[in-house]
Amino acid sequence: EIDKEWNISLIVNTLKRLGINAFGSDRSDLTLDLGGVNYKFSGAAFKQKKSCSFHHGTLLVNSKLDILNEVLLSKQKVENSKSIPSVRSKVVNLKEVVNHITIDKLIEEVTFELEIQNEYKVNRVEFSKDYVDQEYLTKIKSWDWIFGETPLFSLVIETEKLWGEINAKKGNIVNLSLESNYYHPFILSIVSDNLKNTKLKIASFDLICEGILNSHQKDEKELTEIFKILKELRLFH
Repeated sequence: EIDKEWNISLIVNTLKRLGINAFGSDRSDLTLDLGGVNYKFSGAAFKQKKSCSFHHGTLLVNSKLDILNEVLLSKQKVENSKSIPSVRSKVVNLKEVVNHITIDKLIEEVTFELEIQNEYKVNRVEFSKDYVDQEYLTKIKSWDWIFGETPLFSLVIETEKLWGEINAKKGNIVNLSLESNYYHPFILSIVSDNLKNTKLKIASFDLICEGILNSHQKDEKELTEIFKILKELRLFH
């Protein structure tokens, strides 16, 4: 039986010995209090299968937080998603709390805590892809896994010339509604109708766009602009 709370307590107890008072949140994040402000330094995710359980998480030790904030700040506005929503939090590096902490020291202390709680010797091994099921590794790196398993969500389009909404599920466009004061409704309907049921693959998008342009050459300028706007949404991969 897998106990997520036990896993979290393992890290909390480890950090306590290093002089850091941390605690788990109701979302299984790890946080600490600095001057009355709650900061997050660890996030976790879980997957429960019939025969096994996966628990993976992060620990911010000495990360470049400016880069972290930049890559996590999405320009996309997603609504009505069936996935677990993200919650923005203030973050902190553990090194800002205890200056002498290092990744190696943390690994050493986590290993020690494992030995205390389980009462057996833990042998540390360097990670290698040889320890991972190669077929499974290939699967979880594929487009079908990363994008093809997405739950239903709506992406709001809000640009100067084009606005609307894209509904997608399992890597396919379910519905696309476009509005504009710049482009003729007939052109917008052509784009919407043709992109419906298209996979969120850049190759599929380009192929559909090429077909539309070949069939409506007199509207090439407007269509090209619309395709550029949609591509800049970074929805197609």
